[in-house]
Amino acid sequence: MMQFARAVVRTTRKSLCRDRYPACTAAVTLAVLIWIALPSCASPTADSLNPQGIASTGPTRLQAKNLFIQITDDVRVQAKSVDGILLPTRPGQLISLDDPRSMRFIIQNAETSISADALTRLLNEYVLPHANTSIGELIVTFEDGQVHVAGKMKKGVEIPFSAEGPVSVTADGSVRVHFTKITAAGFVHKKMLDFLGIDLSKFAGPRRAHSFQVENDDIIFPIHTLFPPPHFTGHLRSATIVGDELIQIFGTVEAFPPAPVPAENYLYLRGGSLQFGRLTMQSVDLELLNQEEGRPLNLSLDHLFAQTLPGYIKNLPDHGVVAYVKSYDSAR
Repeated sequence: MMQFARAVVRTTRKSLCRDRYPACTAAVTLAVLIWIALPSCASPTADSLNPQGIASTGPTRLQAKNLFIQITDDVRVQAKSVDGILLPTRPGQLISLDDPRSMRFIIQNAETSISADALTRLLNEYVLPHANTSIGELIVTFEDGQVHVAGKMKKGVEIPFSAEGPVSVTADGSVRVHFTKITAAGFVHKKMLDFLGIDLSKFAGPRRAHSFQVENDDIIFPIHTLFPPPHFTGHLRSATIVGDELIQIFGTVEAFPPAPVPAENYLYLRGGSLQFGRLTMQSVDLELLNQEEGRPLNLSLDHLFAQTLPGYIKNLPDHGVVAYVKSYDSAR
């Protein structure tokens, strides 16, 4: 069976990667961008994650070091280290890199970070529009280890407000912001619900259930609702503010085996099967590197093909593949 899988990989590589490596590299690169971070989920095993035992859609291991993921054109997240499993969302079907909703990423161990500026854009451009809330025009800053928020609430008229408080993690792995000070139109309010003047159902309302919740003076964000597809899960263990970054730790950050080509910045996929266009990769063994050696690797889900155009691939003696791509910030 192993010999057959390797033969398929060699055949696919020769027929599709020989003359059209940009498309091949794009297929591979798309597998990278599976962001991360959702409610409680113990470190899973391959058997528990794939109870049907479907060989063609088995788990693909994903690990990365010092990877920047461009969630949108305006929002970038850094993954200092990531180790987890990539799976199809629909049993019996292959992961399709043409369809972000066809895959999910289960984080076992990771350390990620997002800046206050990126979080501001993420909330305004994605989270709040999906939440059916009357809050908008948010500006988030981090000061002295606390979250500071300013924005506007529409309640007949626009009411400016501001709030501040520490961040923590709930028992189920969601991010909790406890506001110790809330002001609106110059007045201090004791209860968040009274201040907002709307009930919880408005926050979880119908277009995107459970976008976030309000409990007294706290706002709770389930991590998995913060990012657009492809979705990811994992147990968030801690969330702390360091300087201008919100640092998130999943599982237990551990050292994992190095990728085939040693590098400070890389993404490595191995095992399972992936599909992109007419290409099907079985027994995946793929490493992505920045073709500009020594520079961070920044990958964009929306612009991967453009990133691959100036790139190239190399075959390894064990039939693995290394794809060298243009970093997103250099390809724009």
